[in-house]
Amino acid sequence: RIARGHIQELKELNTDQFDALFLPGGFGAAKNLCNFAFEANNYTVDPEVASVIKKFHDEKKPIGATCIAPLLLAKTIPAVSITLGKIGKPDYPFSNAIEAAKLAGAKIKDYSVKQVCLDKRNKIATTPAYMKNDASPIEVYNGICLLVQSIKTMIEGNKKKKIKNAKSSSDETSDKE
Repeated sequence: RIARGHIQELKELNTDQFDALFLPGGFGAAKNLCNFAFEANNYTVDPEVASVIKKFHDEKKPIGATCIAPLLLAKTIPAVSITLGKIGKPDYPFSNAIEAAKLAGAKIKDYSVKQVCLDKRNKIATTPAYMKNDASPIEVYNGICLLVQSIKTMIEGNKKKKIKNAKSSSDETSDKE
């Protein structure tokens, strides 16, 4: 649980009230948002979680995911590009997650904990965070800060596009009058 106060069920989520979706990682994501912790390569994403991800993606709203949470994207967004860390490096011991994401159809990118993988076509940003065995808190913090900045940039781009489209639509209406 990462929130206090009034918590609503995911099925009540209205995407119009949000500019982006952020999926934190950790064992809870691997155990509760999907069943990767128990099923490994045969994992499935919770249907309500998958529905929320698909809604944000269909509405072209940015999605950020850290640590193991990009696995959720691998199962719900076809051919998404994500990172789960460095491939085949001893300090990134979770190669089974990388293999599961590949099997789900994701394009795996080789990024360090201090970097962000951007899938611009899908408006997705991912960073490995604690997928690196000995990641320091400052490394994880820096990587997540880059991810948040990337999401903010995508949100600003969406807002500019909406304004441009509204202006263009308004111009077309005045031309017809």
